[in-house]
Amino acid sequence: MTNVLVRPKAGSYTGARPATLRELGVPGAELEGIHYVREVAEAQALYDAIADCKARSARAVVIGAGYIGMEVAAALAGNGLAVTMVFPGGMLMERLLPPEAASFYEEYYKERGVEVMWGQRGAGFEGEEGRLEAVLLQDGRRIEAGMAVVGIGARVNKELFEGQLDMAKGGIEVDGRLRTSNPDVYAIGDVAAFPLVGYGGQLQRQEHVTNARLSAAHAVSAIMAPEETGDYEYLPFFYSRFFALSWQFYGTNKGKSVMFGDKGAAKFGMYWLAEGRVVGAFLEGGSAEEFGWIKAVALRRPEAPATEERLAAKGLAFAAAVAAQEA
Repeated sequence: MTNVLVRPKAGSYTGARPATLRELGVPGAELEGIHYVREVAEAQALYDAIADCKARSARAVVIGAGYIGMEVAAALAGNGLAVTMVFPGGMLMERLLPPEAASFYEEYYKERGVEVMWGQRGAGFEGEEGRLEAVLLQDGRRIEAGMAVVGIGARVNKELFEGQLDMAKGGIEVDGRLRTSNPDVYAIGDVAAFPLVGYGGQLQRQEHVTNARLSAAHAVSAIMAPEETGDYEYLPFFYSRFFALSWQFYGTNKGKSVMFGDKGAAKFGMYWLAEGRVVGAFLEGGSAEEFGWIKAVALRRPEAPATEERLAAKGLAFAAAVAAQEA
């Protein structure tokens, strides 16, 4: 589909929005005290709600166990609330980590007083005078709560161009220069499904601030200086900090994972292997230099050692050697 006249649809805007329990029809999802975190105003409301919750039950429920769920749960616990995490999966950060790594974070959270309830969904909410009093689980349990924070994913705001531009991966399909099926329209950030250079050109969306900034700059370059601008080369990157922990991840987590390091010392990582190459790297508790090493691995995608055991034994030394070759 090309050369389509694109006309905005009333009430639409681009970017992404949080998925809500109200749109899923969960009873009581409209009660005051149920929070989402996307905009600055929402973050401020959450901050103010902590003091109110302390004055009431001092109990909070976090629904979801991804980035938002884990970071918010740590922040609430750090502010003196009793926190329960509820999520349908079987482990924390299920989309990123293998079980042997996810189990470390679950135990870490439990040691800091956070109750973890996996395999559960929020089935409803109870309130009094329009304010949240409790969260109901699908197995019938009732958790008293003065506030709840929901982090169950995002919805891409692609309605503006549906039926007018080609779509893929839940967003707007673009080429290496971030052009859509209409050559006069470019898409960036959360909505853009772009070919991932170095990973077979597979289309991928990246809901991350780094991609939003870099793709915007690349699109401007492609528009203003098309002869000098090549394809968008983005290295997938995610990071998080909670309690005293901090991790970074580069590349892709497709393929076989190989763990290294010492979980007992909160200094460990993983490599992902696909077609004989190391295509992704994760590190918990690294220094700035060490995080740079694993980034170099994801950038270069070097050949993997002969055996997984050998790669695990090398650990960070493997990443350091790859980074030294890049220097």
